[in-house]
Amino acid sequence: MSDHPVLDRLLGLTPVVALSDTLLKGVALCLLLATLLLASALLLAPFRELIPGQLRLVARVLVTSLVTTLLLLLLQAFAWPLAESLGIYLPLLAVSTLVLDPLEREEATSGVHPLLRLSSSVALLVLPLAALRELLGRGTLLDGLATLAPGLSGWTLHLGGVGYPLPLLATPAGGLLLLALAMALHGRLRAGRTGGEGVE
Repeated sequence: MSDHPVLDRLLGLTPVVALSDTLLKGVALCLLLATLLLASALLLAPFRELIPGQLRLVARVLVTSLVTTLLLLLLQAFAWPLAESLGIYLPLLAVSTLVLDPLEREEATSGVHPLLRLSSSVALLVLPLAALRELLGRGTLLDGLATLAPGLSGWTLHLGGVGYPLPLLATPAGGLLLLALAMALHGRLRAGRTGGEGVE
């Protein structure tokens, strides 16, 4: 975790972390973000040499917006409850891809392997945080499966009781608080690995 490529780009993570208050949402957001990263890169790849450097950002914004719109329409058509729960923040994934996958990577590397590594890093951070938020903030795990597939309702784990002790974690503020703690741990581990004294 001391060399986590995603934690170095906090701004791109905030919409994903704030929205992933359940494990199901976390999985959906990670899959959508990975699809958006890969689809945008593959669509731009054949034209990269033809686009002047000063226009590459504009091209990326246009392509990313197009792919985001298509994903949003597909989600609304086939998983409306999930699309409704994600709300207006879903289009912010387009901004996340621009922050998480900067233009410098396009010029330095090629292929999908860096994007797969980036998507895996996002999932390794977001999914544990989403599971922790759902367990401690709601007292459930995998809640919402029944809205997508009624036959999977038995997969939801209920830990009991109303008024779970940490309802703050089920809010966007709670997600950002956990992200801040992860950032602090990341910085501490990095300082320790480089031999610095770190921040007490």
